[in-house]
Amino acid sequence: AFILQAYGERIATRSGYYDSYHSVHDKTITRATFAHNSITIDGGIGQPSQTDDFTAKGDITEFLTQMSFDSATGDATPAYKGALDKYVRHFIYIRPGVFVVIDDLDAKGDGKSNFEWWLNAEHTIDYTHKSAVINENGACLTANVVYPTNTRARYYDGFYSPYTDSYFPNDYFPAAAGYVGANEQRRVCFYTPEVKETKMIVTMSVHKEDELAE
Repeated sequence: AFILQAYGERIATRSGYYDSYHSVHDKTITRATFAHNSITIDGGIGQPSQTDDFTAKGDITEFLTQMSFDSATGDATPAYKGALDKYVRHFIYIRPGVFVVIDDLDAKGDGKSNFEWWLNAEHTIDYTHKSAVINENGACLTANVVYPTNTRARYYDGFYSPYTDSYFPNDYFPAAAGYVGANEQRRVCFYTPEVKETKMIVTMSVHKEDELAE
């Protein structure tokens, strides 16, 4: 997962609040994988969020720093506890303001999945089926899905979850306690058709509102 801050603003952020330990909001929004700019499958299924499973961990497998760029690779597969067979993320930062995210993905067993790439923001996200723009007080993030070329997008305005089951049959989970009425973040996901395996490649450019994206 990742967050991005620039020009004194939170651009790509995480969603939700810690209103109380294991509250419905805490388990269903704040701890959910989709709230942290990561990958889910098949309608929001991600890393375990209903239990404190401390074995759900990944590893940083490579890191490189140079004058013009930094790169890191992480294997998150074990954190999904068998929900998929492979999730390896390559994150490249090209100075001063370009990011390239490459996700290597493989569905569980012989099956196929819709892979979902998430981006969260404090306020409105302008989006198409292949791009998103976040503007926070003149600090901008422009994201483009380079591959696959046939992604679609879903947008969530507020504390709505894409994942419901018999335990949580609803889809709206507002914060409680001291966070009643707090800002409800927005999120967009770009999802693939059902496939056995794929790569998702997304570029992100951080810039000021009056500047063009790199």
